[in-house]
Amino acid sequence: MLRVTAEPRPRRRRAMRVALGALAALSLVWPGGSATAGTRPTSAASPPPSVFGIGPSNGKTVDGRPYYYFVTVPGATFKDHVAVVNVGTKQLTLSVYPTDAANSTDGSLEFPAAAVKPTDVGTWVHVQTPSGTRQVVIPGRTTVYLPITVHVPQRAYVGDHAGAVIASILGLARNSQGQLIHLDQRVAARIFIRISGPLHPQLTVENLHVTYHGTANPLGRGSAEVTYTVHNTGNVKLGANQKVEVSGLLGTHATAVNPPQVPLLLPDGSVREKVMVTGVLPTVANSVTVTLTGLALPSDSNPAAGPWTASTRFWAIPWTLVLLLLLVAAAVLGWRWRRRRQKAPGASAGPGDGPGGPGGPDELPDGPGPPEVLAADVPDAPEVGSRR
Repeated sequence: MLRVTAEPRPRRRRAMRVALGALAALSLVWPGGSATAGTRPTSAASPPPSVFGIGPSNGKTVDGRPYYYFVTVPGATFKDHVAVVNVGTKQLTLSVYPTDAANSTDGSLEFPAAAVKPTDVGTWVHVQTPSGTRQVVIPGRTTVYLPITVHVPQRAYVGDHAGAVIASILGLARNSQGQLIHLDQRVAARIFIRISGPLHPQLTVENLHVTYHGTANPLGRGSAEVTYTVHNTGNVKLGANQKVEVSGLLGTHATAVNPPQVPLLLPDGSVREKVMVTGVLPTVANSVTVTLTGLALPSDSNPAAGPWTASTRFWAIPWTLVLLLLLVAAAVLGWRWRRRRQKAPGASAGPGDGPGGPGGPDELPDGPGPPEVLAADVPDAPEVGSRR
C-alpha cells in the first residue's frame, strides 16, 4: 500500500525539516545535473530548477538514516521504504528507479545514466510505484513513501556491494552560452549491502612516482610532487588517512602537511592521488614512503588490517649548487693552467725566434764564450817518414 502524506501545516513543516535534514546527509553523493544540447529552442528563459529529495524511510516519515545498510546472505529477501519529497509548491512527475554505484575518477560515488542497465545492486532492488512504472506524481509540499524489496541472488559474492535509489526529473535550461539544454536533475539514496563471509580489507598503492622541484637557492629546500593510485583490492569498502614522507641520505626528513583523506572506495574502486611534500633537502638520492590507514563507515565492522605502505627512490639533484661547483672548479683549473705556462722554460719565446725575427740568428747568452784557439799556439806535427 502506497502512502501519500498531506499533513496539516505545523506538522508538515516539521516533517519537511526532518526530511531536509536527512537529505542533507546525502548531499555529498548527489550527482550534478547531466545535460545534452537541445536541437531547437522552445523557451526564451530557463525555468528554475525543481527542488526535491529522496531518503530512507520507515514508511511513515523520513527516518534520518543517511543511507541504507544491510548485512545479509545470498538468497535473502527483505523489505524497506523510500521517501520522495517535493519541497516546492508545484506538482512534479519524477522518475524513481534503482541503479548501481561505482567510484568516479575523483573517488566519489557516481551512478550511471537512467538508460544504462544495472548489473549488481540495481538488479536486486524493486521500487513499487502507484503506476507500476518509474513515473511518480508528487503534489507540491508532499512526501510519497514507496515500498522497496531487495532480493539478493544466490550468486552474490562475499563482501560489499553498492547502489542507490534515484529520483530524477528531466527539464530544459540554458547553459552559459545561451544554448537550450536537457537538464537531468538527480538525487540518490545510497544502498550498501554486505554479503556475509570472509572479509579481506586491502588497499594497494600503485604507480608511485615522484617529481622533485628545486629552487634557485643552491642550499635551499625544494618540494616533491608525489603521485600514485590507491586501489581497493579487497572485498570491503574502505577510505583511508594517508601519510607521505620523504627522507634523504643525510638523515633529512620531510612530511606532507594535512594530505587529503582517500574517499570511500568500493571493492575494485580506485582513485589517483597527488600530494605535495615541501621542505625537501636534495641529497641526490631520496626516497618517499606512502602509508595508508583504513577508514570505514560507522555501520561497518571490519577485521583488523593495515596499515599499508609503498616506497620508491627518486633523484633530487641540487642543480644550482652543481652548476656553482662546476664554475668554481673551472675557474681553479684555468688559474692553475696559466700558472704552469708562466713557469715553464722558454715560455716567453719559441725556438728559432731570435732578435732578427722568425728564422733569424738566435741571441747568444751573456758571459764568456768558448776559448779562442790561435794557430801559433798549436805545435807543428812532426814529419813522419822513413830514414835510410
